[in-house]
Amino acid sequence: MTQRTYLVTGASKGIGRALCEHLAQAGHTVVGIARNADDPDFPGTLVALNLADRERS
Repeated sequence: MTQRTYLVTGASKGIGRALCEHLAQAGHTVVGIARNADDPDFPGTLVALNLADRERS
């Protein structure tokens, strides 16, 4: 298997979180984007970013 790095938006909950967990368990590197990045149990690197906030992008 080729190890890849995945960037997932909406990574802190729901489908995005489930996808991150699945990818990490399969041995891939996961970088998640979420409005709030204070989840110590995230299976990768979690970055705080609000894609809807044009003033801070």
